Amino acid sequence: MNVEKTSLTRHSTFGKGNGFAKTVILKLTNRLKCVLLKNGIIELEPLKRIIMYNEKQKQEILERLKDLQDNYGHSRRSGCKELGVAESTVRSWERATIQVDDEKQPYYVQKDKVFWESKGEEMIIDLEHLDDVFYQYSKHGLNKTAVQVQNILGFTAVQWQSFKRTFQLVKDSDVFSPYSLSLVSGKEKTDMIANKIAEKYSDKNMRDVIAYESDKQKNRAYQKAIKKAEGLDYRRREFETSILDYITKATGKVIVKKVKAKSKRHGVHTIADLHAGSDVEATYNLPAYNTEILRDRLDQIAIKINAENNAKNTICINGDLVETFTGLNHMNSWKGIDNKYGYGVKATILVCELLTEFFAKVENIEEVLIVAGNHDRTTSSNQEDVDGEVVQWVHYVLKAKFGHLFNLDHSADVMVRAIDNVCYIWTHGHLSISKRSPAEIINIYGIQGMYCIVIEGHLHTRKIKFDSSTGRVIVISSLFTGNTFSKNLGYSTLPGFVTMYSDGKYPIVMDIPLN
Repeated sequence: MNVEKTSLTRHSTFGKGNGFAKTVILKLTNRLKCVLLKNGIIELEPLKRIIMYNEKQKQEILERLKDLQDNYGHSRRSGCKELGVAESTVRSWERATIQVDDEKQPYYVQKDKVFWESKGEEMIIDLEHLDDVFYQYSKHGLNKTAVQVQNILGFTAVQWQSFKRTFQLVKDSDVFSPYSLSLVSGKEKTDMIANKIAEKYSDKNMRDVIAYESDKQKNRAYQKAIKKAEGLDYRRREFETSILDYITKATGKVIVKKVKAKSKRHGVHTIADLHAGSDVEATYNLPAYNTEILRDRLDQIAIKINAENNAKNTICINGDLVETFTGLNHMNSWKGIDNKYGYGVKATILVCELLTEFFAKVENIEEVLIVAGNHDRTTSSNQEDVDGEVVQWVHYVLKAKFGHLFNLDHSADVMVRAIDNVCYIWTHGHLSISKRSPAEIINIYGIQGMYCIVIEGHLHTRKIKFDSSTGRVIVISSLFTGNTFSKNLGYSTLPGFVTMYSDGKYPIVMDIPLN
C-alpha cells in the first residue's frame, strides 16, 4: 500500500497493556483515509474536500438558506445539508457579518440592492447602477462632472454629498464600486477592470469622450480667463463641504424680535434681485453697488417693515440672491465681482450672513420664502443646474439657524401662498412660466375664488404686465441697480421693494423706494 503520509494520534484512553492509541489514521492519498479501529479492522473513508468561498458566494448561500427556512419549512440544519455546507461554517460567516454591522458600515447589500442613510432618509440603488456611477464619474472611466452624475442620479446636493462620502467616490476611484471589487481578486479583478476601461473607447461611448475633451479645452480657456482677470478660482467641488463646515462653525445665537403689534394686519413683503457679491463702480447712469450698499438697503427695509407694526410678516426673497456662483453667468460677469466675496461659496455664505442680520432685525416674522433666480445656478449653463442650487443651500443654512423660530420654504420656480383671502404667486421671471399668458399663469397656479397677484423680479424695473378684476401680474423693483451688462442693454432702476396686505378681498400694494 502506497502511504503518502502517516500520522499517529494518541488518545487519553489506551488499550489494555499495549500502549497504542485506540485509533490510528493513515492518510493514503488526497482523496482517501485509512482508519485502523481498535478491533484491528481497517476501513477506508473519503476525505472531505475543503471548498473556499468568496464573499459573493457566501452572501448567496446565506440568502438561499434564509429562503429555505422562510419559504420551504427547513430547519437550519436541514437547510445547510440541502446546500451542502456545514452548519458551523455558516455560523462563522454570520459572526463575520455581525462583526461588520457592529463596526457600523456606512452601507449594506441585500439581493443586488445597496442601502445607506442620508440625513435620516434611507437611500437605495441597484448594485449594477452603483458600479455605473463609479464608471461615469471616475477619471479612469467616462470622467463626467459631479453635476452631470448628480443629475443622472436625480439626487439633491445633500444626497450627492452623502453618496460620495458613503462610497468614498472621488475622481481617482476605480471604475467599479469597492463592494464589487471586494467580491473578486487576482486576475479576475484585473481583467474585469481592464474590460470596463476598454468600454470607454467603444463606439457607444465615443460621443461622451469627445464631449468631455471638448469641455475640458473650453474649461481650460475659462479658467485662464478668470485667473488672468481677477485671480478667481473655480472650485465648485469644494462648495458643499465648505457650506457644511460653515454651518458647523456658525454657532452664534440668532435672535428674532416678537413684539405686541397695534395692527392685526399680515404684511407680505417681496424683495428681489440682491446680487450679493457684486461690486459696481458708479459711472454715468449707473449707481455704485457693493456689499455695504446691499446691507444698508436691507437695514432700510427692516426699519420700514417694523414701522408698519404688523401682527405678522411674510417675507419672500424673489430670486438672484447672488451675482454669480461660477463667475461666468455672463461672459463678462467677472468684471463686476467683489474680489473678497465675489463668487462661489464665499458669495453664498455672504448672502446667508446678510439675510441672518436682516431677519434678526425684522419684528414678528411668520414665514420666509425663497425663490430661485437665473443667477442662483451653481453652473454657468442653465442646462446643468436647473434648480438654482444656491437657493437650496441658502435655505438649508437659514433653516438650520431660524427653523425653530419661524417657517422657511424654498422653490426652484414658483411659490404660492393664500394670506387673508388673497392668493400671492411668486416667480423670479426668467423661466418659461413667465412667457405664458397672465390668465394662464393665474389659472394654473392661482386659488379659485381668490384674487391672485403674480409677483416677478428679474427685469430690474417696475412694470404692470397684466391687470384685471380677478388678478394682476407685476414686475417689482430690485435692490441691485445694475452693472455694465444691464446698462449696455439699456436698463436702469431706482432700488426698492414691495409691501402688501389684504383688505379682506384685494391686495393693497405699496412700492417703497430705497436710497
